[in-house]
Amino acid sequence: MKIETDLKKIKETAQKKEDENWEFRSFLKGYYIGVEELDSIVHRLFELVSMKIDCTTCGNCCKEVSPALDQEDIERLSNCLGTSIDQFRQQFLIENDKNFS
Repeated sequence: MKIETDLKKIKETAQKKEDENWEFRSFLKGYYIGVEELDSIVHRLFELVSMKIDCTTCGNCCKEVSPALDQEDIERLSNCLGTSIDQFRQQFLIENDKNFS
């Protein structure tokens, strides 16, 4: 399976398939599946796809979607910037339910 990484092509395809994507989201809302099971499927697919993409080529996900950072990520990023973890959190992060972004 070829994974498209060209941002312009991805945007064009998303626009062309907007109705199809809406129908799929509507299907999922009406399909009885537990939230935990659906999350498990999404996470499994994410792992399969994300392993095939070099995210350092564009960084678009970090620009468009707030990535969830764990403690190791926070420590590594704060060290790279030469700041304390607390200072890094205050300056750059938003605390969500269980993580930071």
